[in-house]
Amino acid sequence: MELEYRFPGGTMTIHAGVFFKKARRRKIRKALKDYGESLASREEIERLEAWLIGKTQRGEGERERLEGLILEKSRELNQSQTVYDYYKNFRGKNARGQKARKSLLACRAEMRDLSTRLGQTRRYLGAYKRSLGDTRRILMAEEEWE
Repeated sequence: MELEYRFPGGTMTIHAGVFFKKARRRKIRKALKDYGESLASREEIERLEAWLIGKTQRGEGERERLEGLILEKSRELNQSQTVYDYYKNFRGKNARGQKARKSLLACRAEMRDLSTRLGQTRRYLGAYKRSLGDTRRILMAEEEWE
């Protein structure tokens, strides 16, 4: 989605997908205030709000999906740890012990990856929720006064 600011001297376009992900809250508030002052129509403001709601809903779905995957992977990790602990007690190098070790290491790596993705999803989701609240407070409140 693109936000187009209209000024008496011209226009400026901001790519909302990148901006709302990367910008800090203060910058988002300032941009929303400037956007509201740039003669944005009610339809454009509603479109921005709908876009943020959609991003929030998709983020919630992704967060739930990742939490489910982490739960499944943690069970798999516990099983792999149990098998590895059983086989590591045997003396000498044994193929089953090596296989259990590789499985355990792979499972740990996947857990780290899922945890990183979940943290990133939570950060983006929080940013979209805050932006949605700011949008409603800044842009919609200004319209009530008009």
